[in-house]
Order: sequence, then C-alpha cells, then structure tokens
Amino acid sequence: MGEVMNQTEKGWVTHEFDVEGGVREMIGEEWLLSNGTGAFSSGTVIGCNTRRYHGLLCACNHPPVGRELLVSQMIERMDLRKKNEATQSIELTTCEFRDEGCEATVYAPQGVHMLEKFERGLDAGWEYAWGGVRFEKRVNLHWKEQAVTVTYRMWGFDEEGFEGGVLQLAPMVLIRDFHELLKHDDEEQPVVEGEGEVLRVKRAGTTVTMKASEGWFGEAQDWWYHIYYRVERDRGLGDQEDYFIPGMFTVELDQEKMRRAVSREEAYEVTVTIGLGEEIVKPNQSVEEREAHLAKIAAKLEKDGKKGESIVGDKELTKQLAKNFAIASDDFVVDRWVGDEKLSTILAGFPWFADWGRDTFIALPGLMLTTGRFEEAKGALQTFARFIHHGLVPNLFDDYDDKAAHYNTVDGSLWFVHAAVEYVKLSGDKKSWKEWLAEACVKIVEAYREGTDFNIRMEEDGLISAGDPDSQLTWMDAKRDGVAFTPRWGKAVEINALWYNALMSLKDTLRDAKMPEHATAYNKLAKQVKKSFVDLFWREDVGCLFDCAHVGENGHVHKDSAIRPNMVFAVSLSYSPLPMTKAKRVLEVAREKLLTPVGMRTLSEDNVQYERYYKGNQFNRDKAYHQGTIWPWPIGAFAEGILRTGKFSKKSRKEAYAVIEPLCERVLGKGVGQLHEIFEAQPIEGVKAAYSHRAVGCWAQAWSISEVLRVLMMIEKGKE
Repeated sequence: MGEVMNQTEKGWVTHEFDVEGGVREMIGEEWLLSNGTGAFSSGTVIGCNTRRYHGLLCACNHPPVGRELLVSQMIERMDLRKKNEATQSIELTTCEFRDEGCEATVYAPQGVHMLEKFERGLDAGWEYAWGGVRFEKRVNLHWKEQAVTVTYRMWGFDEEGFEGGVLQLAPMVLIRDFHELLKHDDEEQPVVEGEGEVLRVKRAGTTVTMKASEGWFGEAQDWWYHIYYRVERDRGLGDQEDYFIPGMFTVELDQEKMRRAVSREEAYEVTVTIGLGEEIVKPNQSVEEREAHLAKIAAKLEKDGKKGESIVGDKELTKQLAKNFAIASDDFVVDRWVGDEKLSTILAGFPWFADWGRDTFIALPGLMLTTGRFEEAKGALQTFARFIHHGLVPNLFDDYDDKAAHYNTVDGSLWFVHAAVEYVKLSGDKKSWKEWLAEACVKIVEAYREGTDFNIRMEEDGLISAGDPDSQLTWMDAKRDGVAFTPRWGKAVEINALWYNALMSLKDTLRDAKMPEHATAYNKLAKQVKKSFVDLFWREDVGCLFDCAHVGENGHVHKDSAIRPNMVFAVSLSYSPLPMTKAKRVLEVAREKLLTPVGMRTLSEDNVQYERYYKGNQFNRDKAYHQGTIWPWPIGAFAEGILRTGKFSKKSRKEAYAVIEPLCERVLGKGVGQLHEIFEAQPIEGVKAAYSHRAVGCWAQAWSISEVLRVLMMIEKGKE
C-alpha cells in the first residue's frame, strides 16, 4: 500500500492512502479528541474500532470522571439513483468480526477499501472515494461540552450521472460505563424515544439525544452482534461487544443540491449532533476557540526555544514541534470542581486514567509551566492541596465518586513539593506561596519526618522508608491478586532523591514564606540525608545506585541490586545528593543497560525477572509492567541528567536531543499525535528507531508528553 503522511500548517497530520492497496496495516494507529472536561472521542485511523474505549462520544457524568461510552459509530449508507438504472449503494462504516474459526478477521461493511484520506488535528476527518463520488466525515468534539457533531459532506454526483438518492445514518448505541461491554441480553435494555428529527435513547439512568440537520428518524430496532476488538483480545480481556441500533436518520438527497455539489467547498452537507442528556445540542463544526487558545501555547514554545542556540536546527521543524506539542499537551488539562470552585487538574492518560496525584505533579512542569499555563498550574496545586491528609496528596480520585480519594503513594507528595517550588520559581507567584502553598509543602515534610500512613517515615539516618513486602507505594505500583510485583519497600532510591531535593528546595524558599525555623532545620537535615544517601545507595562494583534497601527480620540490611531507571532521578533533579563523578557513572550504566529509542527499560535485560513482552491477561501484563517494559517518561530525567552533568554545554544539549528525537518524531507522526504510556521491551527488527518497539498500554499518556516537551525546551533554551 502506498501511504503518504504530511504535516499541515496548523500542526495537523494527514494520511493519504492508495485505495487500491487498502489501509488495513494502519489499524493500529489511533486518534484522540479531547475537550477540557475529561470527555473524548477516539478510534483508529481507518475508522474501525479496536478497543472498548473507541467511540464517537465518551461523555462525563461528573467531569472529569463518571465516563460513559454513548455512541460507538454511525452506519453510513448512500443509495444513489441514475435514470433507468438500478439503485447503487455505498456503505462506508467498517467493523471487525472474527470468522467462524476465530482465526481471521472480517471487515464489514467494506468502507475501509474506499478510504482515501485521514486527517487528525482538533477534529478528525475521513475522505472516501467511490468512482467520481467523494464522501467526507468529520468528527468535532464540542469544547467544554458533553457533545459531538458529526458532519457529512458529499460531492461529485454529477460526474457519475446520479440524479437522486438517500443518505441513511444509523447510530450504534452503547450507553455503558466506558470500562464495560454491552451485550444484547443485558438486564438493562436501551429504551428508544424517537420524535421526528430527534432521537433519544435511554439506558441505566443515562440519556443520549441525537438530531440530524435534515431528514427524519425512523425507529427500527436491531442489534449488531459480536463486534470484535483486537486490542482487547491482546490484553486478555473480553473482546466482543453487541451494538444497539435504535433505527436510522433518513435524508432524501435534494437533486438540485446534488447537482451543485461539484467540489468539497460546494458539497452537500448534513450534520448529526450527539449529546449527553435530554437537551438537543446545536451543531458545532468550529475549532476556532481552541485554535486561538493553542496558538498562544505554541507561540510561547517557539519564543522560549529562540532564547538559546537551536539544537533542533530546522526552523520549520521547530515550529511544527511547537504546534503538535501544544495540541498534545492540552489534551490532558481538564476542569475539576472542588466544592463550588472550578479548578484545574491533569488526566494521567487516555483512555482509562483519571487524575492521579503522582502523575499530575510529574506532568505539571511540562504540561503547564513550560507552556505558560500558570493559572491552571495553581488550580491543580490547589485541587490536591485541599485533599492533603496526614501529609499525603491523593494517589488518585475515584472514577465514580468525585469526592473520594485514595492515598496509597509515597512519591506523590514529594512530586507535589517539587512542582510547587517550580511553579513559584517560574510564575513568580509569591502571594500563593506565602498564603497557602508553602504551608502545604511543610505539612508534607513534617508528616514524613514524624511518620504517617502506609509506614512512611524518616529513620535515624534521615532517609525515608515506606511500606512493607505486600505494598506498592512508588510509581512501580503493579499489584494483582494480592501479588505486589515490585514492592520496593523500605528506602527507595528515587524517593530519597526527591526527599533531598525537597529539603534543599525548601531551605531557601521558606524564608520568603516567613518560616525561617523550618528553613534552618531542613538545611541541617539535608546535609545528613546527602551523606546517608551516598553511604546506603552507592554501588561501587558497577558504578550505579542500588534500587532500594530494607532491614530484614534478622536485622541485616538487604539491598536490591536490580538496575532500574529510578536511580537517574538522583542525577536529574535540581539538587543532586551525588558528586559529579558518581552522577556521570550512573548515567553511563543507565545508557548501557536501560536506554532505548522510545524510553527507559524498567529493568536490565540481564535480570532473571526481565520480561520481554507485555501481553496476555491482566496478571501477566501487570507482572511485566515494571520488569523490563519501556516507559517514555523517565527518559526526560535521563536527558536532563545529561544536561546537568554537561553543564548545559552545546555538546550535552546535542546528546540530550539525540536521546529524545525518536519520541519527538512520534509526536509528529502517525495517528494520534501523542505518546503511549509504555512500549514492549523486545525490539522489532528492521524498523526505524521511533517505531522500534511495539506501543502498548494507554495510547496517550500525560507524563510521556510532558517530560519530552519539558526537556526539549530545556535543550532549546540551553538552561532550566
């Protein structure tokens, strides 16, 4: 198949296909539209859903959570007439089914074979070709609204001699929790209320309302059975779903309009709006509001990038990176209501994550501070500060109860302190620091010193210990069926690097908040922590750091010699507890043992626990999650470590850019314009670096985008 991809001036990606060859190999490339509330639209480049999360509208009942998949797809069919000839039908929808032997897949209808172009930007569009007839579908998710407009444009009828026709649009309705699957024999059945131009479907207390710009709705209830989701099969989960068809919108195509539709600009146009709730939603095809919002972000990235000698080099490439990163970073920033106040937060990833504390504060510097979104950054800090409990920020908010929070994290609070100090440094907001933010940071540090939940406490050597053999409190937190695969209990290396960084950061900034007694105490404690850190974690035989250490029942100290990327944070943070010679050796080992073109392996290949693949049921995938599986986000710390040990020299900047360049290429590349959560450890032979490992997990992850963007701007500016 011939396939051409190009970038547009707006930072959009266009795929042009050779329709003779088909486009099936693009089924793995996904697109995403977000709207600042947690709602989203998503699917694949070829228009065939491969996950339970794909659909035209996944809406939020309680933004940014309470998500329900309302409508999966639309069955699109045109019946076209020529004088004295039989009616000809064009079906454009594509679903995937398993054959009778469950060995191969079948596409039906066959719209995929007519696909000529896909475009993804702030909306998503497909263009189909059938002889001289062209058919375009565009999906526009309404900004800050639980609704979507699907626009159909048709032209070229006259070229083929068609004199009349009918457009039929049948919604494939789900109305279910976005994690679940709908079956035709479920106890809760959809209820249809059709009113001429308006369709309402209700299920389990949720209503979706649809309206076409012309024509009428005719009720004709039906089910499509056993729609196949190939990605769910790979994840070891239920991979088939039934779609409910309430009926169809029928539009009698006006002959005069068909005659005038000779080009895309003069096309015959029909829209369908889909909205959560009882109210009819007005069509919205414009992306101008969000374009204006994103233009400011892109302009800031371009401007900041010009402050140093460009390492990227190509001016057009620099502009394109700014535009694409502006779109990608914006996807994760959403509103969250705390009481009666609307604040901001960061969704950890699409499609399934909500706002996690750890992820939010790792991602905040790149998504909000690098992009100049200081008001939203303050809102995110306020959101979590109000939920601090015993010195802990929430690990996550509940997806079903927006007032409930879970606190099982040791690093989330330390990343909060890091983000808070960075926020004040870059925004200059000393007012918030003095009024509430410094106090929140002190609450965290004091709770860690005195001891708090989950056995989190400072020990006599000044280092932080946490958890037990059955807990998972660090970012390597996979646990399934009572098994914590990487418990890392006791003293973890990145936790104590963050602890030292927090103490050093606060010893100066707390004087501005009129807390000199704390500043003095933290300065003294930091000196002890620095010495204890090197004494405990340095591993001279290899030239790197132990991953964690705990005291066993016999009183002996057990040190975990597994080589993991966690040690890199002791080099990358603003205040490192390591002398320069040791910091450089850590980077050398990390490069040799862990670095890949798309991120850092979570475990070196020579470890017996190393997992080459991430697949199978939930237990097997969780087992592999941090045992070799590649994560893009720690590559930001690795690249920053290169910059710091190289004192931001031109040589170190070039070296750091070479590390993240393949991930930048992916942001500019196929499908979604995002970065995945993880990649399989086993490389793929014979492909370019940016695509050298199979992408798995979430297809859009906040800290993946954030860390690459943050360090890219450090490289371009030549400083922090």
